Formats: sequence, C-alpha cells, structure tokens
Amino acid sequence: MNNIGNAIRTLTKLSYAEDMVLWQQDTNINKPTVAINRDLASLKRFCERWKMQIKTGKTAYTTFLLSKPMLKKDPDIHIGNDSLRRDDLPRYLGVSLDPRLCFRRHIEGEAKSVRERTKILQKLARTNSSTSFSSSSSSSFSSSSASTLSATSSSSSPSSCALSETNVDDNVPPFKVILC
Repeated sequence: MNNIGNAIRTLTKLSYAEDMVLWQQDTNINKPTVAINRDLASLKRFCERWKMQIKTGKTAYTTFLLSKPMLKKDPDIHIGNDSLRRDDLPRYLGVSLDPRLCFRRHIEGEAKSVRERTKILQKLARTNSSTSFSSSSSSSFSSSSASTLSATSSSSSPSSCALSETNVDDNVPPFKVILC
C-alpha cells in the first residue's frame, strides 16, 4: 500500500489502515470531478496490477460546499463502469462530516452518546438526575446529597477496574460505580 501514492498524482490523499480518502477542491465542480475520475482510474489499474479489489459498494463520495448555492446536479464519479454513490453524511475515523463542515450531526451524536452513558452510570449509582460531574485530579462524581463517589484509574494497569463506594451521610445509600 505504500506505493499507492505513485498511482495517484493530482489529488490530496489521506489513508489510515485500509481506508483512503481522496480530495480535490476548486470553485468549479467540473475540475475536481475530472481529476478524481482520472485518479480513480489510476487507482483501479494499480489495484488490478497487485491483484487487489476496490469495494465499489462500500466506496462513496461527498461534496463539501461552504457557499450558499447547492449543486444543481451530482457529479459523475465512477470506478470503471461502476458509478459511486453519494453520501451526504460520511463518517471517517469516527467523525461525522456534513456538507457544510459545521459538524452539527457529529456533536449531536456525541451528546446523545454521553447522555446514554450518563443514564447508565446513574442507574449503577442508584442516583437521581441531579447528579453533576466535576473534574479534579481524579475522576469524581458528586450529588446534591452528602454522598460522594470517587474513582481513580491505575496508570500501571489501564485495563484494570476500580470499584469505589463512599457514604458521608448515613441517611443516603452509597453510590457504586465500576470503571473499566
């Protein structure tokens, strides 16, 4: 895969493991379309020479437009005889991209994930929704009551789990959280 850069000359490229991103920018959509198709043809020849296949069903393209007007028609991007599908919300290395690069969908998804994980922690801790998170030298959780739970992770063993239970007020049951 290291020699693949020789097959692609006109585009900027980024690769991670077996994934590759090619991009081209211009104010006129026709120039990048021609350049991308030319380099995809070169990539196809390179792959055929080394007995590799491009999974066209898993390959997609997107366009990022930072100006107001949208494209009137989709560019014709293809590998050989296979036209590639357009993906308006691609995901690359865990980041959701959108046509205007404002990352709204990514931020919304991450916020939803945090809310779901917080609900799990609240259930594990048998606490209510008034739990607040604060940062200190160790991770700590505090509630409006006098109970406190703190958890620290061992730097020598990152895969270890820690169980911590603390009860400051005898009228409030202790929190329990397992961190892995």
